[in-house]
Amino acid sequence: YHSPDKNIPVLVTEPTLEPGASISEFDVVENLGGGELNTSTNRFKYYRMEDESIIHIKRSKYHERHNYYWYGITATSLEHIEQNGITHIVFVMGNEGFVHLPIKLVMDFIQNTRVSHNEDGSIRHYHCLISPGPDSELFYSQEVPSFDIAGFYRTI
Repeated sequence: YHSPDKNIPVLVTEPTLEPGASISEFDVVENLGGGELNTSTNRFKYYRMEDESIIHIKRSKYHERHNYYWYGITATSLEHIEQNGITHIVFVMGNEGFVHLPIKLVMDFIQNTRVSHNEDGSIRHYHCLISPGPDSELFYSQEVPSFDIAGFYRTI
């Protein structure tokens, strides 16, 4: 952290990743070239990046039994994504790394993935599974198309 008046470090920390800990949003933003935090309604956070892209970050722990990371994208999140011009979603994969996916690819994927419904029948969330890197795939099951996302995988 830097003081606002002289840009002098006033607090220095050395983050450590405990087993099962996740990569921080700060690490992701810095790895992608830097950016500024923005928050819309209902605590939906996104970052306006130095390269003019706008990212939303989601995270998951590794589900060892099934060999994947699980993410849910809510219908409300999709509304915020559209309203705020989100260009990419970053899926943090535990402490392994992350994938930085263009929103179009994510939207194409959710057209065919499994959904969970609320009691009133509306969509609660879309299911997204990602296999570990570096040869990551975005998938749900063998019955729906999977997406090769290895080219979007990064480590910190």
